Amino acid sequence: MATNRSWVIGLLAATVASAADAQSSASPPRVDHHVHLLAPGLLADWGRLGVRFSRPDSAYTSVTAALREGGAEAAWLVSMAHLYGTGELREALGLDLAAERARVERTNDHLAAEVARDTARFTGFCSADPTRPYAAAEFARCGALPGMRGIKLHLPSAGIRLEDRPALAPIAAIVARAARDGRPVLLHAVRLGEVTDSGAAQLVRDVLRPARGARVVLAHGGGGGGWSTDSRRVLRAVLAARAEGWDGADVRLELSGTALAEESDGVAASTEAHRATLARELRAFGLERVLFGTDYPAFRADEHGRALRDLIPLTDDEWAQVLGNRAPR
Repeated sequence: MATNRSWVIGLLAATVASAADAQSSASPPRVDHHVHLLAPGLLADWGRLGVRFSRPDSAYTSVTAALREGGAEAAWLVSMAHLYGTGELREALGLDLAAERARVERTNDHLAAEVARDTARFTGFCSADPTRPYAAAEFARCGALPGMRGIKLHLPSAGIRLEDRPALAPIAAIVARAARDGRPVLLHAVRLGEVTDSGAAQLVRDVLRPARGARVVLAHGGGGGGWSTDSRRVLRAVLAARAEGWDGADVRLELSGTALAEESDGVAASTEAHRATLARELRAFGLERVLFGTDYPAFRADEHGRALRDLIPLTDDEWAQVLGNRAPR
């Protein structure tokens, strides 16, 4: 989803009603592979900019509250420190580079403290805008904290488009370094409606394929929300490379926001045709490589799990597999 003020407000709002209304007797997913926790300082900075919060602060800052609401057994906890790298937020807060970097560090440190509550259940993902001059140092510093094994990369927030080959070079370097260090990468690759076939192919050719041994999870099914042409272009590019003989990254898909019962944050409700296509293409990708995630606090694990089951026409056995999948630690 786009990193802009409307998205921030949507993220902080109550869980989407369509998900809450979905009905199913299915048990909660085993692992939520996309849970955002926000540092108190980030909430305070948004508050200073006039963003109003619909829920108690603990709903956004505490892993205890997040899992109590959603019912998942374990979670990938994902920092949102990268937001301080966006020009919009930096300028609104009047941050110089030193102040920006200090806020990024504090935001990652808050997440690390939550992960440290139970490193057997939680895997932490450090975040920073990869285009900022301190990014590599921050990934190294944050990655040395207990349980902070992963890296979150949000390319649209950093203003990176897949068609811009020079802009992908630092991303490829980060993913390659993550492969050497054994660190998983959660990659939000695209903004809704901004992917071409050539851009998707370039992501595979320049970032994913050279990173042998990297573990890369494509957030939101590889797209920017909904099962759009963006998602399908990225998926086709991965499948085409596989057909040629794949020796690159271990690529998996995370499902948050891939199917919606009603419009949410500019993402259209999923039509019956889109949902049928999604099920067919998930099977082609390999259901053993599909991971459940929520993008919490946008969605809760139990409710989003029920909603996806109702919307995506997989069989009960197939859903049991997907909801039971856990990314390799």
